[in-house]
Amino acid sequence: MMKKSTLVPMGLFVLALGSFLIAELLIGSEALARKTAVTDLAGRKMTLDVPVDSIVLAGGSGSGNPFYTLFALLGDDAPRMIVGMDPGLKKNRHWFWEKYLKRYPELKDVPDVGAPPEVNMEKIISLKPDVIMVSTSTYKSGKDAFQTLEKAGIPVVLNDYHTETLDTHIRSMKLVGDIVGRPKRAQELIDFYRKQCALVEDRLSKSSIPKPRTYVELGQDPKEYRNTYGNSMWGLLIPRAGGRNIAQGVVGDYAPVSPEFVLKCNPQVVVFTGANWPARPDSLQLGYFTDQTEARRRLEKFLSRPGWAELEAVRNGRVYGIHHGLAREIWDFYSLQCFAKWFHPELFDDLNPLDCFKEFHEKFLGVDFSGTWAVDLN
Repeated sequence: MMKKSTLVPMGLFVLALGSFLIAELLIGSEALARKTAVTDLAGRKMTLDVPVDSIVLAGGSGSGNPFYTLFALLGDDAPRMIVGMDPGLKKNRHWFWEKYLKRYPELKDVPDVGAPPEVNMEKIISLKPDVIMVSTSTYKSGKDAFQTLEKAGIPVVLNDYHTETLDTHIRSMKLVGDIVGRPKRAQELIDFYRKQCALVEDRLSKSSIPKPRTYVELGQDPKEYRNTYGNSMWGLLIPRAGGRNIAQGVVGDYAPVSPEFVLKCNPQVVVFTGANWPARPDSLQLGYFTDQTEARRRLEKFLSRPGWAELEAVRNGRVYGIHHGLAREIWDFYSLQCFAKWFHPELFDDLNPLDCFKEFHEKFLGVDFSGTWAVDLN
């Protein structure tokens, strides 16, 4: 006797298969877009639908807001994610902007949303972003506008690369990774960053080598003393790299000091920061589109200041230049390594910061390495 067939009619099978696939798609979409509790770098707790599809960067896009972090995590998907952006990168880091624009021409169509004190709230609301990202300091400077946007139902998430600590950098990277749905990629970025910082900090923690007196200045004019840094940016990186900042306790976040003060302190190491400032033709020029010869020529101009020939740093050839945009960012490990090598050349003889920076470009930044980012007198 033949057994009864257990075959399912084709129509029912197709229906069941279709239902199964739909269920799988729904489960997958819920996994991709789920309610998630996050805590930003100001300690504010909020619940977001992550991963988000659209982000507005509303201040500090070239100095601490996570423009570069988004590219490190999202790669070629980053331009699609950024639906609005402040003009900081274009105005203050325009060689950076040119580099990214050449690689990602679609960035030219990203709407300008302003920045404190002129945040374009109407524009931001019209873009309907899932989230606005700003640094903790930018939020403070535009608090009224950002609170208005929050009341309009747009979450404002704060990151913090400005305090220049390992902890706040790592927490900021993780936060962005969670928001855009790339936690594994964020961990790769964190691991790389942590490793690069450890190359300096672990070795310094085991050494009692003296800390050289160090002076850092915004290198915009050889004839005019510009900002030095106390409790911000370079002022915070100096002690991490094993130096002693002569401006600590003398200026707040940043301000110029007098020529007499610098001559009296007689720094053992001097560092000027540079970029591309067309309005200042004698400024120190560094970045994606300059070469070492031009950078060194401009650095040497600063040595003609009255009395500087007698400074210990000048007599010993310990005057350096570094790009001003290398602080307050996911790549400040390069500045940390350069400083450490300049402060303690014997201790860090085997460290090659440039190789690490090139590797970072290859693994994370989405644009190829070029140009000159640090320079010495030799």
